[in-house]
Amino acid sequence: MQTDEIEIDGKRFKKSIDFSEIVEKIKSVAKNINKDYTGMEPIFLITMKGAIFFAAELMKYVSIPHKVEIVSAKSYGDSMENRGEVMVLFNAMDFTDKDIIIVEDIVDSGKTIIKLKKDLLTFHPRSISVATLIIKPHRYIEPIDVDYSCFNIDNDAFIIGFGLDYKEYGRNLNGLYFNI
Repeated sequence: MQTDEIEIDGKRFKKSIDFSEIVEKIKSVAKNINKDYTGMEPIFLITMKGAIFFAAELMKYVSIPHKVEIVSAKSYGDSMENRGEVMVLFNAMDFTDKDIIIVEDIVDSGKTIIKLKKDLLTFHPRSISVATLIIKPHRYIEPIDVDYSCFNIDNDAFIIGFGLDYKEYGRNLNGLYFNI
């Protein structure tokens, strides 16, 4: 059984968003994707590791034909601060003339999305859009288009749960927990 508060390595986190609210928001995002991509077959490009929980839940409600690929993109490491650089590792994929939906857990500074989009453009895709669980637009380092998001968080709280982690812990929490 999960509690409403948890401590990881001396940092305390409190549940702020319940699983049921997360699922309702995800259903809404999936509905919009289904509508926007009718007659198309997009590739959902899931950023590992954090977005796997969001992506797994999202795929339950996406009814259009689609493919799924993964990409490794890291920017945090073992701290609560973005390190500044983003490492991206693609598998041997061909995105030429494809519609790509990047699936991300959180768009915070935006560095990961900026880097991913830049790298993806070298493949000459037909389109690139972004679906994310959480956005923090007030922290963007430059303007970013996020097409589908569940939660707009306007504070600087570090968030764990539902795939998001602190030092690789907390991903399994059945809700979103903010540091206190």
